[in-house]
Amino acid sequence: VRAAMGPHDRLLLGVDVRRDRGQLEAAYNDVGGVLAAYHERALAALNRELGTDFDPARFHYRAVYDEENRRVEMHLVASGAVQATVPGLGVLAFRRGDSIRAAVHCVYDRGRVTAMMDGVGLRLAGWAADEGGTFAIALAAPAVGA
Repeated sequence: VRAAMGPHDRLLLGVDVRRDRGQLEAAYNDVGGVLAAYHERALAALNRELGTDFDPARFHYRAVYDEENRRVEMHLVASGAVQATVPGLGVLAFRRGDSIRAAVHCVYDRGRVTAMMDGVGLRLAGWAADEGGTFAIALAAPAVGA
């Protein structure tokens, strides 16, 4: 992105802000089940698009915060012994509790965003967070001389 930016260009970046494990897991294991439904539909899409034969009813959704890597991992967890055929790979066997990591969502704090930008020739030109400190918008500009 930096290589494509001119001196007056700006990059606007939405940031999920790092916070307490309980808050993050509650957000990604949403009560309404929106994220669960989305990820469970992914198995149906694999069946339709790639010819797999996953049984979506045999998996449930779970999001877990990995503190060391500062990311929320979204998993589809086998509710029992399950097999699925994947063309070109063969049969995948799952035991109860085995999971498919379906998505990874990284979380950041202002210092980490600043450091990442510094590492690629950008500078943090602005930061605006919501009242609860759960989400922020970072504005990046080319660093002088970069």
